[in-house]
Amino acid sequence: GKTNMKMALVLEYEGTNYCGFQYQPNVPTIQKSIEEALEKLTGNNMRIKAASRTDSGVHARGQVIVFDNYRGFAPQTVVKGLNYYLADDISVKNAFVVSEEFEPRHQAISRIYRYTILNSSVHSPLLRRFTHRVSGHLDLPPMNDLVNWLEGVRDFGPFTGWMAPNASPIRRMDRVEIIKEESLIHVEMEANAFLPHQVRRTVGALL
Repeated sequence: GKTNMKMALVLEYEGTNYCGFQYQPNVPTIQKSIEEALEKLTGNNMRIKAASRTDSGVHARGQVIVFDNYRGFAPQTVVKGLNYYLADDISVKNAFVVSEEFEPRHQAISRIYRYTILNSSVHSPLLRRFTHRVSGHLDLPPMNDLVNWLEGVRDFGPFTGWMAPNASPIRRMDRVEIIKEESLIHVEMEANAFLPHQVRRTVGALL
């Protein structure tokens, strides 16, 4: 039988310079960058599949994607080869041979997003790409009360910017937590899946 050559990659990226993950013509996206690097490495023009699509400007610590490794490259060769061709704001952290049945989008148990607020009267040049600054006083106890209400299976339609026709706005929110770390306030959400813009709109409502 045919040797199984499906490979999963774990990505880290700083999304500032990209219009999100998903391919769009004429603008920089993470998918486009990875596919161009794969073509340079393998000589094959191919499509990748991701566990989730991220909005414009979103960063990733461990996003899972898959591609068909027709050339049979070893995992470490793929990691080194792709990182050679990728810009320095995208990195392949790891690569694994996976079964032909592996589908990152459908088999992901959950997805975790963290939105970080810098609660400070002055801006931080070092944190400006990773935080949203709020200068006024934030009252955390009522914010904590509100996030508990977000947990469970709910219609999150009011928190999305755009949805495909006939798509369901129902999602299962497993955990919403507010974590304070000096002047940083992290809003961490874990769900089975997210709607477009859901995380930033939820944080906007909390603020």
